[in-house]
Amino acid sequence: MADSHVTDNMAAVNLSIMERSIYNTETNRRRLPLTGVMVNSVAIAANREPFVVGKPSRTMFDFVLKAHSDLNLKRTVFVGDNLKADMAFARTVGIDSALVLTGVHKVVDIQHHTDFTPTYVLNSLADIAC
Repeated sequence: MADSHVTDNMAAVNLSIMERSIYNTETNRRRLPLTGVMVNSVAIAANREPFVVGKPSRTMFDFVLKAHSDLNLKRTVFVGDNLKADMAFARTVGIDSALVLTGVHKVVDIQHHTDFTPTYVLNSLADIAC
């Protein structure tokens, strides 16, 4: 039998997650389980819909803006290696993006994900000039 105090307090608990992807098919073109598999299990067991705070959601960026209100978005570039997460995040928050080709996605992948086209493409982080 569940402790009624614990059950009553659960109504006020949020289920916050970083991301909800179930499979990664980008690496080696195999289906690999991601955090969404576990998140969905917890969500069903808790009878709660999770609140996504990770990319491409803008939730974390809103906290950055709150802490750094002087941030100039026109001079801000989000650098990442994933079109669906990093470039989509940049688009969601309204800043430029740079795809680094040393990670998940390559130049050829851009044509398959035209909704997430980066502003810049870098061979590596070494291409960023100070």
